[in-house]
Amino acid sequence: MQPPLEKILLFRITHIENLALLAQYGSIPPPTHQLEGYKFIGDKDLTQRRRERKVPIDPGGKIHEYVAFYLGPCTPMLYQITRQGKVQPEEIIYLCVPFLEIEQLQLRYVFTDGHSHAHLTSWYNDKKDLDKLDWEVVCTSDWRNTEDDPDRKRRKQAEFLVKGEVPLSSVKYIVTHNQHIARQVEKMLNEFGLPSIKVYCNPKGGKFYRKFYF
Repeated sequence: MQPPLEKILLFRITHIENLALLAQYGSIPPPTHQLEGYKFIGDKDLTQRRRERKVPIDPGGKIHEYVAFYLGPCTPMLYQITRQGKVQPEEIIYLCVPFLEIEQLQLRYVFTDGHSHAHLTSWYNDKKDLDKLDWEVVCTSDWRNTEDDPDRKRRKQAEFLVKGEVPLSSVKYIVTHNQHIARQVEKMLNEFGLPSIKVYCNPKGGKFYRKFYF
């Protein structure tokens, strides 16, 4: 079941060391404008392919020109990053942007009903089509394919792509792995004059978003 529009959050994971860079810059830039010193945690091969992957509907362009968010936490990307061991779970934070912030700022966006590189995936650019997503799978932490449903993993990776930069002021919540990191984040936000961003330590059992870390 789709959450109400006012409850839909967009999730972007990043290394905690990137928070100061983003705060200084004032926005989350797309990969076409990578900040100096930015600590990359994603899949380099996939990122390279996204440089050439075209967005098939308006506002068009390449995926690389968009800031990418997931529509649910506990994604295969997070699982892969932490399983590889190059980045510890506690080093990863969630930047959470309410969908309605994107609407109010009149930013251009597209979203998908699954992994953006899968042939089965459909693309949309109108909020009325948010109900086309499989929200049960998008919001779950158990997205493994099954014999009865071999497409769960693709649907879990539904993306929300915002063209251009996303103002950091649109980030209303940050989720951390533990209380120690939460205190670090709160201190950093105060130093950069961003105390209005609420910090949550590994919340569990929410109505729509029940788990954030594996």
